[in-house]
Amino acid sequence: MVFEQFLASDSVKKNFLFIFLLGIFYVFVGYFVSAYFFEEQVSVAMLFTITLLLVPSISIILNIEEKIESKAGVKHFFHNHKDIFKIYFSLFKGIFVAFLILGAYSQLSMFDYQLDFLQSRGDLTGEIINEFSANEYNPTVNNAIALISQNLLVVIIAFILSIFYGAGALFLIVLNASVFASFIIYVIKEAGNALQLISIFLIHLIPELAGFLVAAIAGGVVSRAIVREEFGSQGFRNVMKDALVLLAISAVLIIIAAFLEIFVSANLVKLVI
Repeated sequence: MVFEQFLASDSVKKNFLFIFLLGIFYVFVGYFVSAYFFEEQVSVAMLFTITLLLVPSISIILNIEEKIESKAGVKHFFHNHKDIFKIYFSLFKGIFVAFLILGAYSQLSMFDYQLDFLQSRGDLTGEIINEFSANEYNPTVNNAIALISQNLLVVIIAFILSIFYGAGALFLIVLNASVFASFIIYVIKEAGNALQLISIFLIHLIPELAGFLVAAIAGGVVSRAIVREEFGSQGFRNVMKDALVLLAISAVLIIIAAFLEIFVSANLVKLVI
């Protein structure tokens, strides 16, 4: 309840360092709880434990955000949303940094689920690097379209989960932060040219992750509107308009990220390895 009380004040809601540090704190709490109760499945248990810790906290933020949207709608859109964007990204960065710290002082087995997830997506593993370096790379628009379709499906899932759970598909946010951290830890421990590879992958990972987060925000505020606003009212329509704008922004970010990954990142990785 401590965080909820803090977030009730505007001064703390805009204290992004506090939210960043809170994300770190929740990851460490989630780690120790998961390690104690689920020793053999820490990588999966942490995702759910951290999400459970975050849900009440983010609900407070979304309540405030929905009130702003129901009154203002798309007017002054970016000004009205700047705080919620910063809050989510501060939280994401805190979770990401905490996973990095834990990963640096633990075995890769702590990221078993995340590394399996990366391998199933065709991202960085030793075998994939070797295969990629040995063969000629000729990207096509069809490759980009396939990747866009895959990531837009994740956006839709994030949006729908946000509506049902209200707090913003926090599971997907925690998952993405942990996967991103495990990817970097893997590169540092297993691959050569670690800093170069990490820098290259950031080119497409940043807009991709931003797209997922924006979709989660959109679903979260729609969920609040369904509960708090009368259906068909001006306030409800304002929130729905904002949600559509957010989804459009999310889709654009995902499309940009896919083309960057296929035509920029992959070619640069080819040069490095």
